Amino acid sequence: MFKKIFKRKKVWIPLTVLVIGGILLFTLCHSITPENRAQWVTDKIASKLELNEDQKGMLDDMRLEFLAKHREMHDDHAAMKDELIAQLKSEKIDREQLDDIITKKRAEIDSIVSLFTERFVEFHDTMTPEQKSKLVAGLEKMKSRHGRRSCFF
Repeated sequence: MFKKIFKRKKVWIPLTVLVIGGILLFTLCHSITPENRAQWVTDKIASKLELNEDQKGMLDDMRLEFLAKHREMHDDHAAMKDELIAQLKSEKIDREQLDDIITKKRAEIDSIVSLFTERFVEFHDTMTPEQKSKLVAGLEKMKSRHGRRSCFF
């Protein structure tokens, strides 16, 4: 019976259109930008820790600052790729120039890590003991879920 149904073009054409349309709709609706992801994370932190308005403002400022740094890194990353491609195209790779590229990248990463540390310490100082305990409980839960793959431990 199914063979007769699926042999008909009247069934295959709408079924194919439906499947392709569903795939397209699914992929178009789930594009996540760094801005969307950062907004989702800050909203989740604000709701889970029950932050007050000052803390939410501070968290939002941190989000905007890190997104700006992310954009800068992204632009620098494209320039770094161009420099590496130019090195590969040349007869001989200039080790000093390659070391300079790597040194610049490390310095950029170090500045972002120190900025994060500074902002996190400032944010931690504004938290209540209840919020701190909720944060610790959430990180421990994340650690138990992700085990060795957890980025925090």
